[in-house]
Amino acid sequence: MTRFMAVLPLLILGVYVLVLIVLYIKKHYRAAVAPIMFLGLILFAVLLPVLLNALPVWMIPTHWSDFSFWSGLLQQGRDSLRQFLSVNPALRDAEIRMLLLGQAGIMVGSVCCTMFCVITSRSK
Repeated sequence: MTRFMAVLPLLILGVYVLVLIVLYIKKHYRAAVAPIMFLGLILFAVLLPVLLNALPVWMIPTHWSDFSFWSGLLQQGRDSLRQFLSVNPALRDAEIRMLLLGQAGIMVGSVCCTMFCVITSRSK
């Protein structure tokens, strides 16, 4: 999870740049939109196993449409967070906890900044 959170700001920036590239191509090269979108979907299909392999096993459901799994996953996440925050910390654990919470704050800030950039670029 920490590895994912460390890479997440770069992923958000990459998605934003990708959206800008797609919008530019859509505006200036209309004939190239369909082939580029098709190639993007093929690239996503090729990278999907790698992306799913990076997730912890408990986050990959056996049945994607099983709604009881998602509620159980949210409950498990809440319980894990509650347990993580209630452990009596040693000095090293307190530092790690603060770094993880700071990374979560950076992630939320990155998502908000990206959404703001996308909204303002579309309004121009």
